Amino acid sequence: MMNIVVASPTFFSDLDEKMFFWSLAQNPVVTGFKGVGESIEVQINEGNLDLESFLSIYALLKRYCLNCKILQDFLMLMREDDVLYLKDGEKIWFEDIFAN
Repeated sequence: MMNIVVASPTFFSDLDEKMFFWSLAQNPVVTGFKGVGESIEVQINEGNLDLESFLSIYALLKRYCLNCKILQDFLMLMREDDVLYLKDGEKIWFEDIFAN
């Protein structure tokens, strides 16, 4: 089990907040989440982490303008060919995750 902590996003409506947490719950590697002050702690089952799950988490963080660089910690848990795919500098997520 691995935990990541993200800043709590700004929600523009109750439905917006519900959709954020619904989206988290739909990801098969997310086993739980809870608010911790101004942050959200997300529990990840790293044994199930694959490229699709990774990109789904990235998309959610990006959509809510959250720091995507925390996803770098997942790379050590992924297959080497998936990591090479993710580190392709031409991919849309490269700057968000890997740029300094």
